[in-house]
Amino acid sequence: GNNEALEVLIKECKVSVNEVGPNGTSLLWAAAAFNKPETAKLLIKLGAKVNMEHLDGATPLYVASVRGNKEVVDVLLSSHADADASSIGESPLYTAAVAG
Repeated sequence: GNNEALEVLIKECKVSVNEVGPNGTSLLWAAAAFNKPETAKLLIKLGAKVNMEHLDGATPLYVASVRGNKEVVDVLLSSHADADASSIGESPLYTAAVAG
């Protein structure tokens, strides 16, 4: 992703950093899902909610854990994401432990 353009859209065009698309995906959730740690850092710096759930209940930390996106997991945990938040019946901590 182009982080500079993203920052302009959020800051100057007043796009909400916590905007949710029609499929329930927030910008931070997408960054977590597609292993974009620098984008995740930028979004958090701009005010993204680290524990904001997808429509299906999955948090960014949950999806990053499921997909093995360690760098994004580290970014989210250092930004106080809740490792015990229940997502789809399982916590990100449990999911990471099972996935190894």
